[in-house]
Amino acid sequence: MRVVDPQNRPVPGTAVAIVMMEQGGAEATVNGVTNDKGVALIDNVDVRPESIYLARATYSDAPFSSPLFQLTDTMGVSVSLRVFPTTSDRT
Repeated sequence: MRVVDPQNRPVPGTAVAIVMMEQGGAEATVNGVTNDKGVALIDNVDVRPESIYLARATYSDAPFSSPLFQLTDTMGVSVSLRVFPTTSDRT
């Protein structure tokens, strides 16, 4: 997983996760942190063909998520997330 800012620069030290969601609503999460290149390699994800997954990053206390995807035993997934500065302006 790669996390970048609006100018496509890497965002190091970002908390990230892969979330597995099952049909019955159960979730399992595997966490990681991006390195100085904005990349986190996350393994030990339980691969189930009936489950769907998403990548999540927390930046400036705001959650950012990828589109849903599926995994198989024979291939991984490369995910890029773009994060944006947060604001307290509610207008």
